[in-house]
Amino acid sequence: MIILFNSKLGLETVIHHISTEKYGKISQNFKTVLNDIKNGYSIRKALEKLRNETKSTNFKRIIDALETCENNDTDISKRLENISQHILDEKKIEINIFNERLNVILTTFTIILLIPIITQTFKLM
Repeated sequence: MIILFNSKLGLETVIHHISTEKYGKISQNFKTVLNDIKNGYSIRKALEKLRNETKSTNFKRIIDALETCENNDTDISKRLENISQHILDEKKIEINIFNERLNVILTTFTIILLIPIITQTFKLM
């Protein structure tokens, strides 16, 4: 999406492009936005409707940025890059937390498995 905006394509063109590609759920969502626009919604209203229907916090951030930039005619690519970096940073933190928890679990299981082996070894001596 950022690349498309850097190519100086307009919001509606970018939405159309993404809706015709195979990006899964986001393509379906943007098809819905295009249908809403064809049925008389403004781009802003169609995006607002999509934002209200989506459950993903990160996708809501992106939609908010699209809405804001459509209303204020600001540089959308920079805004999307910042949002992407923020999401990436959040995911890195989540992965680190998960890794720490997984490490504790693996250590605990290793100790639990080693205790019988160690005690058995000392009994044989």
